[in-house]
Amino acid sequence: MEETEPPFIDDNISSALPSRFRMPPITPFSGSGDLTKHLESFKAWMKLQSASKPIMCHSFSLTLARAMQSWYKQLKLKLISSFANLSKAFLTQFIIRKERRKPSTHLLTIKQREGETLKDHIIQFNGEAMQVNDYSNKISLTTMIASLREGRFLFSIGKNPPATLGELMNWV
Repeated sequence: MEETEPPFIDDNISSALPSRFRMPPITPFSGSGDLTKHLESFKAWMKLQSASKPIMCHSFSLTLARAMQSWYKQLKLKLISSFANLSKAFLTQFIIRKERRKPSTHLLTIKQREGETLKDHIIQFNGEAMQVNDYSNKISLTTMIASLREGRFLFSIGKNPPATLGELMNWV
C-alpha cells in the first residue's frame, strides 16, 4: 500500500479541488519533446484553474505517460514538500530529454532555394526561427533578408528597407 501512495509530506495531501476544476488538455509527457514546455503548459493551466500547489502536485502525475509514471511512483515517500520540489525532481530526472534550442546564427544558414516560392520560404524560415534560443525581430529581419535569393523582391527591399519583420511581411 505504501508504494502506491503519493510521495508528498502529510500537509500537502489534503486540499479541496476548486469548483469546475478540469485537468489540463495537454499531451501526456512520454519522454519525447521538451519537458520544460510540458511543465510550463501544466503550470499555466493550473494557474488558470486556480489550483493550489498540493492539487498541482497530485495532478501532475496524470500528465505523464505510462512509462514516465514509473518514475513518479519511485519517488521516495514523503520526499516532496512543494510543487517546486516536484518540478525540480522532474527536470533533474529527464533533463537529458530537454529539447535543444538553436543559436540565432542558425538563421544565417537558411537560404531560399531555386524554385522555392517566397511564401514557402517564409513558412520554412519562420519554422526555423521558432526554434531559435535568443529570437529577436531585428535578428529575424536581417537574417530573413539575407536568406532571400537575388531578384526583384530583394532589389525592392534594398532600395527601401523595412524597419520591422512585420513591415517586410506586409510587402509579401
